[in-house]
Amino acid sequence: MFQWLQTWRRWWWPDSAPSADGPRVCFLGDGVSGSWQMRAAQIAETHPAWEAMATKDLRASDVPRFDLFCIVKRFDAAKAEWLRSQGKAVVYDVVDPWKQPEDGEANPTLNDVVGYFRRMLSPMAVDGVIFPNATMLADLGHFVPRPTHIYHHHRVYQEPIIVCRQATRVGYEGREDYLGPWAETAARVCERLGLEWVVNPNSLTSLDIGLAVRGGRNGTLMAKRYKSNVKLANLFAAGLPAIAHADEASYRETDDGNVRFFMDEASLERAIVDLLPYERRLAVHKAFLAHSRRFRVETIAEQYEAYFRHVLASRAQRETRHSAAA
Repeated sequence: MFQWLQTWRRWWWPDSAPSADGPRVCFLGDGVSGSWQMRAAQIAETHPAWEAMATKDLRASDVPRFDLFCIVKRFDAAKAEWLRSQGKAVVYDVVDPWKQPEDGEANPTLNDVVGYFRRMLSPMAVDGVIFPNATMLADLGHFVPRPTHIYHHHRVYQEPIIVCRQATRVGYEGREDYLGPWAETAARVCERLGLEWVVNPNSLTSLDIGLAVRGGRNGTLMAKRYKSNVKLANLFAAGLPAIAHADEASYRETDDGNVRFFMDEASLERAIVDLLPYERRLAVHKAFLAHSRRFRVETIAEQYEAYFRHVLASRAQRETRHSAAA
């Protein structure tokens, strides 16, 4: 009886009827982290019926304005259960929610990693789950309802580089401690090749070749399989020829065939040498800029909307069947 009333309320109550422009979505999260800015605030800005707010700021009066709530990164079980009790669909967008690097270090094998996430995901009261890459979906999708994967979009205002005749600078953008021993390795390689090694340049446009890698304590199996594609997506948007570690699943999945992959110091050096010729870097630059359209915020937001429609339609069908059975 309760489910029938909730279905009736959503379709007939003016404050909660789905918008003709598509599902009305509220993204919830911590309101401050970089991943929340990308997966909540920036995605919400693409659609007039979407809004992003910190979970702590959600009020009961806000709930009727939305059809679906998407919780980003840190899952709030109590909030999810309450929202579903109000007849709202809840989706969890999984964005590296583990404690880093400690949880990665404590779960060194694939069986350990899968067990860790099974314990996290299986009890969740959700209508669907979004994973950041296809590898995580394949490993864990069977633990949750309506699983899918959606890649990160690239930086919204990323300017493309100008390809210089002579390459002089190789660089990395991100937290320096994520590099681990690769920082010293890259510095040695660049010194041998007469190149400058730069960590966190003022802009990607000041580089000639970009590096995407994590190592040391942060280079765990968990991170390499499940961290997002965002660093490589930004390199695509800059048209910056890129070298990435071969164990990074998201980079393998989103490669257009022009990313150079490496495993050790020798293969890193070979990859850099391979990208030194001007014509080769220019070709990669053009290919990357074309490929980056797949990772525009508007393109990724369309995937979110299609998935949200699917979740709401599935939920409505389920409730209709339950009402008929009652």
